[in-house]
Amino acid sequence: DILPEVELKAEIVNIPEDDTFTAEHKTCHLLEKGVVAIFGPLSKSSSEHIKSITDSMEIPYIETRWNYRSQKVIGSAGGYAFNLHPDITTLSSAYLDLMEAYHWKTITILYQD
Repeated sequence: DILPEVELKAEIVNIPEDDTFTAEHKTCHLLEKGVVAIFGPLSKSSSEHIKSITDSMEIPYIETRWNYRSQKVIGSAGGYAFNLHPDITTLSSAYLDLMEAYHWKTITILYQD
């Protein structure tokens, strides 16, 4: 057992898309309750806002939306944040490695947004 005698519970909070005021209010309420980490929303503006709050409070922030901007270009995601999706430059490098390994001239990438 990693955490003996510790019970973790999920606290699910819904916020309207791109409503940063409500996102901030509900994030602060969660922090007051003593949450140990926050999974971010899919909305870009709310996600960036919550990431800023969790970084300042040193609370882990798990981003669940695909961020098409490279972290190498825009800077670090913060000392306490990470994204479940691979960085775009890492992903493109993997595609290039596959193309070179299999001597492919073209590829088609299917994805769902």
